[in-house]
Amino acid sequence: MAITLSTDGYCEATDVAALLQSLTIDSNSDPSTTEVEGFITEYFGELGGMLVGANYVHPVSQSGGSLTVSGGGSIVTKDAAYAGNTWLTFQGSGGTISGIVRQGDFFTLGAAQRYSVLRWAEVSDAGDMAVEFAPGLEADASASSTVTYTSGAGAANVLKHLNALGVAVKTVMAAYGPDADEAILGPVRNERDRLYGGIKDRSIILLGADRMETTRTAGTAKLMRA
Repeated sequence: MAITLSTDGYCEATDVAALLQSLTIDSNSDPSTTEVEGFITEYFGELGGMLVGANYVHPVSQSGGSLTVSGGGSIVTKDAAYAGNTWLTFQGSGGTISGIVRQGDFFTLGAAQRYSVLRWAEVSDAGDMAVEFAPGLEADASASSTVTYTSGAGAANVLKHLNALGVAVKTVMAAYGPDADEAILGPVRNERDRLYGGIKDRSIILLGADRMETTRTAGTAKLMRA
């Protein structure tokens, strides 16, 4: 089989092999590449249950948002904004803007300061997009300032690593059974547990991943009557 990212797994067999350079993973090894790909899909399913439990949509996209302007135009600010503002409205210059932004995407306004998008947003019926970001603007920005937008892929990268770590543990156990070297297995298992637990208890936020319920946020607690 072959892995289709975000359909069968968040990583590929080569990612597992990169973690386990003391092992050979190929069509003739034990476990073989095909068996490792089976482990990837198996652990992908487990990750899906954890992600939904942590209020994330599963599967998570391989990329963050995507903004384009038809006809090769530019993304620009619609209105003037002032130092400290945390909202801007984007529109297209020389064409129509289309796409979405996600938490974890970022942009610049002609200076080195990067501004991180705080929440999902889409283009309105009026053809513009209101974007909330942090930190606040470091300087005033005039209308029609050029926006350099970068899509984030933090969630996909974290899940790729976690999927590969989980499968690396399965692969070592399949190769050596109870004789698996703890010096190899231990660090991989510990890093897997750190990432898995952090996402599950929401101390690690998956930037760019959509929420199942957009009104729920990390750390939300239910209030109960006495």
